[in-house]
Amino acid sequence: MDKQVYYLEDNDVNYQVAEAMFELVGVTKLTRFSTIAELDTFTGSAASNSADLLLLDIMLPDGNSVSLLPKLKSHFSCPIVAFTAKSAPAEIEALLDAGFVDVFTKPVDFDFFERKVRQLL
Repeated sequence: MDKQVYYLEDNDVNYQVAEAMFELVGVTKLTRFSTIAELDTFTGSAASNSADLLLLDIMLPDGNSVSLLPKLKSHFSCPIVAFTAKSAPAEIEALLDAGFVDVFTKPVDFDFFERKVRQLL
């Protein structure tokens, strides 16, 4: 699957798990950003609008990625998905209300992950 995914994740283990799941789904173009600032800087570059999917961890050392969502939506036309340990129904609803097209909760079930990623791509 020749698709580009940008993934904002500060935790190395979480990134490695997601990377392995993306490989099993057939996605080989996975670009990692470890901080909101790093993704924010990249978003202004000419190449940044080429993503097929953005996957954002919510709680990061330099803030909450929800704050970056308006800027990302203005630069990218692809689906933007929250990937978070927050799993309470009210928290999920708040993320969807903020503008995410879907919410994946950690730890994620691989069958769910595969089905959702294939739908989004």
